[in-house]
Amino acid sequence: MSSGSQYPSNITGGCLCGAIRYTVDFPEGSVWPPTPQSCQCTLCRKWTGTLIPQFLELSPSQIHWETSPPAKYTSSKGVYRAFCKNCGSSLYMEYVEPGKEEFSLTVGTLDEKWLIGEKMGNGIERKGGYGKELGLTTGGTVWFQNRIEGVTDLIRVGKRWEEMSDSKEM
Repeated sequence: MSSGSQYPSNITGGCLCGAIRYTVDFPEGSVWPPTPQSCQCTLCRKWTGTLIPQFLELSPSQIHWETSPPAKYTSSKGVYRAFCKNCGSSLYMEYVEPGKEEFSLTVGTLDEKWLIGEKMGNGIERKGGYGKELGLTTGGTVWFQNRIEGVTDLIRVGKRWEEMSDSKEM
């Protein structure tokens, strides 16, 4: 990404209570926007408390902790879910199996200015924001077999994985 780019060279976020803060860097040549995905598996739903958890697929080397890193929970073999010990915010999921290194940051932990823009003088109007680029699940939906008809099956972009392998183009 060049310095004259219309996109940021980094974005920031953290947990609800502010105890965990991070910066995601997008050095020269990085993909922008990072690949947004959603998951409808039972584990992701229970971990985040939402029907359609949304993630940004990143390289672990792109994230830098401005505070102590979050606590981790082993949810299944080779899969860690990170959260704030103080407020419980779900921050990221990481696959660490041999040959598979994936880092999925929860979109909702990004700072407000990156999703909906910075507040202007009157506090109502906003300027900027990358919510569409960061939140539209163009990277697809995994575990689509767990969809709730008429509720969570309404995402019309990206691939749909019935499980972790086979996908269907939308």
